[in-house]
Amino acid sequence: MIQYKIVLSKQAQKDLNAIPDPFKSNIQSKLLSLENGLSNEVQRLRKFEYDYRLRVNDYRVLFNMEEENLIIIHRIKHRKEAYQ
Repeated sequence: MIQYKIVLSKQAQKDLNAIPDPFKSNIQSKLLSLENGLSNEVQRLRKFEYDYRLRVNDYRVLFNMEEENLIIIHRIKHRKEAYQ
């Protein structure tokens, strides 16, 4: 089984810091679970700036896979703002 390395961009770190605590801890645990592989909660996006998205309550984690085992988190946004 492939072990993934998760890297947050500066913008994703800013996004995460701006999220209220109860939601932030839930997002962080979902990000840690990505290290063990992509779950069925991850969907591939078409015709969008980022390749994948992970739903965490009302938030969307937008990311790309750069290498075989590297996931780069680009944005963490509320669902109303995520796809604009």
